[in-house]
Parts: sequence; structure tokens; C-alpha cells
Amino acid sequence: MKILYLQDEFLICRDDIKGICVLAARKIYKGENIYNCPVVTIPFDDVKEESNLTQYLMDWSEEENCLSFGIINLLNHSDDPNVVLRKDFKDKLMTAYALKDINSCDELTIKYKCEIWFEKV
Repeated sequence: MKILYLQDEFLICRDDIKGICVLAARKIYKGENIYNCPVVTIPFDDVKEESNLTQYLMDWSEEENCLSFGIINLLNHSDDPNVVLRKDFKDKLMTAYALKDINSCDELTIKYKCEIWFEKV
């Protein structure tokens, strides 16, 4: 795994198999607010199915997807995630919280709420 850069308290890395990964640069404790990201909402009808953008969109509401800014869009999927995302509809923020203690250099992962289109590793 190659470290690309340090952002805030996170190591952004490139893995030969998984691609971009986000690792904790310090111990993170269960329940801790890890990161807040502003989002822009995008109505379903505004997104073309064949667009490369679709792989970065996340569910926001019954009518909209969202694109978050910051590390949240870089988090990989796990069936046993260590991070959960919470939506703030009023302020249009996505916040990441630790589901369990995360050690320094552990990958931060979420459970994708969609059909998985890749081979799990």
C-alpha cells in the first residue's frame, strides 16, 4: 500500500487491489465524530445511468442522491464496517462516526447500501 497524502487525521493510500483507501492516522474511539462533510444534493432525474459520477453518489433522500466533499466518498465497503454515516438534512452535512474502536493504520470502512458491483476482498 502506498501513502498518497495525509489529510487531517487520515492517511489516504492506494492499494493494488482495493484502490483508494482511508486509514486512521491515530486511534479513534467508538462513538467519536470522525469527520463532517458538506454535501451537494442531486435529483435522481439529473443523473445519467452511464455517468462515471454514479459510483461516487450516495443515497440522500427518496428523491435525491448526494455527492459528499472530503474523505467520506473515499471510504471502502465492508460487511463488518467500523464507521457509520449520519445525515443532517437541514445543514446538508454527512457525518462519520466510529462504530467501534479503530486503531492507528486501520482502514476506515462503511457498509454500502446498494448492490455490491465488485468482488469483495
